[in-house]
Amino acid sequence: MRHPQNDKLLHFFYGTLITLGCLFILPIWMAFICTLFVAVAKELYDSYAMEGRFDWVDITYTVSSSVILLIQSFI
Repeated sequence: MRHPQNDKLLHFFYGTLITLGCLFILPIWMAFICTLFVAVAKELYDSYAMEGRFDWVDITYTVSSSVILLIQSFI
């Protein structure tokens, strides 16, 4: 079983990869929406298919890298 800290770190890492991948073809605000969509879809998958639970904190960690890049783009 993974430790919760590692799980949150993985969410941040994969959120960063998704955001950076989307930035090659999309503007930053659309990359944020894409990352948010993937994060919510993953949590929905976990809650139904994996018999887990929907976790808002995981979504927060996944999109936090997008938020950082979004803020940075306005500075």
